[in-house]
Amino acid sequence: MLKTDWDRVYINNFSAKLLNAREWISTADELIGAAETLIPQTIAWWDNLKEWSKGRQSFPQNGYHSTVLMLYAFAIENLCKGYLVNRLSSEEKESIRTNGKLLGKFKDHNLARLVELIGLRHDLEDEDMLRRLERASVWGGRYPVPDRYSKERSTYSDGQLYSTALLGRADLERTQTLIQRIRAHVDMP
Repeated sequence: MLKTDWDRVYINNFSAKLLNAREWISTADELIGAAETLIPQTIAWWDNLKEWSKGRQSFPQNGYHSTVLMLYAFAIENLCKGYLVNRLSSEEKESIRTNGKLLGKFKDHNLARLVELIGLRHDLEDEDMLRRLERASVWGGRYPVPDRYSKERSTYSDGQLYSTALLGRADLERTQTLIQRIRAHVDMP
């Protein structure tokens, strides 16, 4: 009787999914869809906040802003990584198939770096949004505080320090526009 090497079966299944750009894009689409279901509540929260600041309403609850940004950040990661798996060398693909291990460049949440790796030019405004999205993906959309104290400032490509803690209603449209640009660049419908 032939014994099945289940480790090899699982590694083959893992590798097949990891090396299939469509899997990454499909996951991005699901994340975008989930974020978009929360957009109406997020917009309403910003509208209510405006009324609260005028003393006309109680402080709004559950804005979902950081959660929406986290979902969009994960989607951007998946779009970029889906593009990058199509460009792996045959040696890199074979290493994944043999070891069943994700390559180091895929373990990172650095969205600005991922966008650079796919070859999409971005300006300082895009970098700001990418860094704030990264903040949401690493902790801002999941936890009330990071795992250690931080002034929440990053040095951007222009050498200046900027806060990554700022949130605004315009983030939603800026992020949606950025995702459209990334999707067009990776040329995956």
